[in-house]
Amino acid sequence: MGVLSDDADPMVTVMKLEKAPQESYADIGGLDQQIQEIKVNLSVFYILVNTYILLDVLVCSIAVYFYESCSILASLKGESKCK
Repeated sequence: MGVLSDDADPMVTVMKLEKAPQESYADIGGLDQQIQEIKVNLSVFYILVNTYILLDVLVCSIAVYFYESCSILASLKGESKCK
């Protein structure tokens, strides 16, 4: 088995940290603004999806209501189909 020499590998020397930084993540800032933007965008998306679903249900309900009304009127008139 070989023994490592005292000389450091040049690739390791380049990556070695000579002085630790004094700044922390709190000093740099954070992601508060980005997190807030994501929350706003997701809430807008959620509202749009729910609005689409409600409109879809409303349109289907209106169509069924008018179809049923037409069927009732047609049967009262003695017709077989709605005009």
